[in-house]
Amino acid sequence: MIFFLPNLFFSKKLIASFIDSSGDLRPSKNEELKNIEDYRLDFAINEVYEFFWGKFCDVYIEECKKSGETDNLRPMLKEILVMMHPFAPFITEEIHSLLFKSQIIE
Repeated sequence: MIFFLPNLFFSKKLIASFIDSSGDLRPSKNEELKNIEDYRLDFAINEVYEFFWGKFCDVYIEECKKSGETDNLRPMLKEILVMMHPFAPFITEEIHSLLFKSQIIE
């Protein structure tokens, strides 16, 4: 977790100027919600972690750097921050307010 959170902040810096569009991480989000409902918080945070490292950083950001198509990164990071918020409220709130100029929970 200690190495994961700084990379969450780095991804904010990387996509700060990208345009909003749509991104899809619905299966991971549904799995996280199911695990929270089942009180399996370890599985819930792992679902977010696996999506962030395994797909967002390794696949989406790398492909976007190569292709220049960055429309889906900003909304996807917003959803990741919302998913992460119950587990790391202070850093996710800070990144969200810096990048999106609003609070996660209003």
